[in-house]
Amino acid sequence: MGNIRVLNIHTALSSLFQAHTQRVTDMAFFAKDVHLLASMSVEGRLFVCKISEGLDEEGMPQITGKIVMAIQIVGEGEAVHPRVWRHCHKQEVLVVRVGKRFYKLLLLKLQWVKSLLLRSY
Repeated sequence: MGNIRVLNIHTALSSLFQAHTQRVTDMAFFAKDVHLLASMSVEGRLFVCKISEGLDEEGMPQITGKIVMAIQIVGEGEAVHPRVWRHCHKQEVLVVRVGKRFYKLLLLKLQWVKSLLLRSY
């Protein structure tokens, strides 16, 4: 139900990511050279996946996705169509909307995430 199909348009290679348990409402790719995908689901879960291409054990090309960050945003009221955006100039900033609230997520050096600062504004 919460599946995401990733497709390489140059090689027609595809992969199905099954991180979410509920319907995915929004996705945002980071910059071309970063290879990260942020996705939001109905229940307010945010996943950031690092997408990579390589060979499997049998030498066949494949696309893999590794979750580098997972957050569930809960609050009062229901999560109505959660959305996610990346900042156009700052790769370490995501903006998330859940219901009537907006959250600014500052992701410091996402490859080595050890902490994040969650601010509501």
